[in-house]
Amino acid sequence: MKKSLEELNKKANRNVWLIPLAIFLIALSVRVIGLKFSFPLLTHFDERAIIDPLIEMSKNHTLDSGQYNRPNHVLYTTLFGYLNLISKVLFNKNFGWAYEENPLFFYYHARLVVAIFGAFVPVLAWKIGKLFKEVDFSLPAAFLTCFYAPYVVHSHYITGDIINTAFSLATILLCLIYLQKKKQGWLILASVTVALNTLEKYPGILSYGIILFTLGISAFSQENNHRRFDWVFFFRHSLITLAIVILSMFIFAPHLFFRLNQIRDVLIYESRSTHLGADNLNWLGNMQFYVKNFIDASGWIFAIFGLAGIIFAILSREPSMLLLFFGAGYWIALSRLGLHWERWSLPMVITPLLLAAYSIAKLWANLKHNKMIRILLTIFFAVSFSIYSLNGLNSSIVLTWQDTRAKALQFTTINNINQTNTVSEGYSPFLPRYANRIFNFDYQNPGQTQYVILSSNIYGRYEADPDRYFVENNYYNGLRASSTLIAEFKPSKKPINPKDQFVILIDYISNLITKKTTSYTTGPTIQIYQLP
Repeated sequence: MKKSLEELNKKANRNVWLIPLAIFLIALSVRVIGLKFSFPLLTHFDERAIIDPLIEMSKNHTLDSGQYNRPNHVLYTTLFGYLNLISKVLFNKNFGWAYEENPLFFYYHARLVVAIFGAFVPVLAWKIGKLFKEVDFSLPAAFLTCFYAPYVVHSHYITGDIINTAFSLATILLCLIYLQKKKQGWLILASVTVALNTLEKYPGILSYGIILFTLGISAFSQENNHRRFDWVFFFRHSLITLAIVILSMFIFAPHLFFRLNQIRDVLIYESRSTHLGADNLNWLGNMQFYVKNFIDASGWIFAIFGLAGIIFAILSREPSMLLLFFGAGYWIALSRLGLHWERWSLPMVITPLLLAAYSIAKLWANLKHNKMIRILLTIFFAVSFSIYSLNGLNSSIVLTWQDTRAKALQFTTINNINQTNTVSEGYSPFLPRYANRIFNFDYQNPGQTQYVILSSNIYGRYEADPDRYFVENNYYNGLRASSTLIAEFKPSKKPINPKDQFVILIDYISNLITKKTTSYTTGPTIQIYQLP
């Protein structure tokens, strides 16, 4: 009997990797849907900030991108290695020289790398949920992070935001392991992870706060016989870990330390208080923006579970729970900046997602023993999780829709509308990812220009604030009054309720089977005007 139990335990240990592997594959399968978004055009404004420097880096055989405003060093380095590898294998040349032969191929593979980073997020969340002895919330943590719509969407873009999130979760995980095992190696790994997080995006340095809380817990742990805070331990280890962070940054990206003036300048720029279309919210307003953003993405049910998780975490009196509140500190800190973007919220929502998972597991553990309540809870969670996952899946499917700029480009080709006889503002067929304005163009004396192309991604920002942009809106009104609208391409309405999302899912599956192109469109509204 004893031998058979040992064999079962050995078998279980051998198969322990199957669950995280399954989570990773499910997450990746959701994220690869829509990786070819907007093809044959390239429309994402920030992606060129990665790929264009990579081309020059490859030609010059250097890991110094010359770009320091993020600084995306992890992404640059990873893509430098991967894109040059596949370029050498498939094109027999350096990526910098092979890029022009097939730009879309390289963009797809660069996006795939980011999707892989994104697929690790639920795996890390699963492992974090495993480390709490009171209640195992690993599966709900994996589920909520796997299908959280902004996590899914930003795993498609060649940007560093989802990588920041993965490194932040990894730091929490390593610190939790340290608190359990008390081995310095885990603290060193956590410090290196903080360095990588910072090298990807400067706010990643805030994840050092996770280490400080970890050291604080250790300095006042139950193993401390005097039950008093050990200040010597805390300050000594704080200095050591901070030194490891700085040293790691220097080892991985020494060139940054010789560009401190440039880094200071870009940090000042990135912390600017205004932007075209910005609503100029104050600190509290930005905090409210991120809360609303989370509720819109997760739904009220899981937002309430997140609030309940705060109460359960306090009642648990488990010090390590403090590490899960990293996202709350990140939320308060970044809300202090003048601008706000959805992508900045990705590390913030680590806290509500993990706390929601914790409260779900806690509720199930406390109520599952009653048969009737267990049945009702099963039905409730089945419906709630289905709606939540449908929303996350749809966020990928929408990216497979035809881009309005691509459809407009087809129209211009057929009707002999080209860059020679046309003036275009940004985010339009001829300038799909540039923010050009056209206010210097005199539409009353157009010369050889016959057409004007407008994009709601530009004119819509001015229309949203008519008092501030009175002159610009008058320009648009005059242009439209003196010309003829010959074509308009509007995006389809995005599904916001489960019924519509289910219809979109069926349409996607049907098109996969029949190999047809969907009739749905996404992107800005494109207007093509003919001048008199």
